Amino acid sequence: MTPSKHRPKPRKIRSYRVSLHRYLRYRRLVLWSAAVTLFCMLICLSWVDRSGKLSTRASGFMFYNHRSFRVERMINMATIGLVDLHHPNRTCRVRLWGLDVFTVGGIDQDGGVATNRTEAVAFNLLPNQIVRLHVQSHRMLDEDGNLLGYVELPNGTWLNERLLSSGLVQVEHRYDHRRARRFELLEQQARMDGIGGWQVP
Repeated sequence: MTPSKHRPKPRKIRSYRVSLHRYLRYRRLVLWSAAVTLFCMLICLSWVDRSGKLSTRASGFMFYNHRSFRVERMINMATIGLVDLHHPNRTCRVRLWGLDVFTVGGIDQDGGVATNRTEAVAFNLLPNQIVRLHVQSHRMLDEDGNLLGYVELPNGTWLNERLLSSGLVQVEHRYDHRRARRFELLEQQARMDGIGGWQVP
């Protein structure tokens, strides 16, 4: 059997040599593109979540922590009502972390702030003031379903601490929180100074 005269010639395979420098540059470009895309996605998701479109009222830590709210009213010395800036019809009650109202004979003295505009002005908490809420992930609600939080005032001070320093509330020991020791010191100082509810009759 004779070989065919028209046997196809084998094709030459071209080899492309890519320099290490070009490969590394291309790899860095891909990684940077992926990082920028991921960062933009996280920013978009964060904005959507903070505007309340992915979270519900009781969805938790990420929805409430470090968010700004408008003060609706002060319910008592240790509880305030807040309104969501993005959803005006959405309100929440916030129990100030580590605080309790003074009691006399088992009856709460909780009408002071709600009826005394002078105290409200002193703490920059007249209605429509914008405050920032801070919550703790390990415990967000009290037994009554109120949010537990620290409230930051527009001037950067903390409402919880100012109320304690002025002797308008006392420390609550039911729940452990990160500022418990500082709150005890503030109460002790107010008691020593005999101010607010610590005044001697």
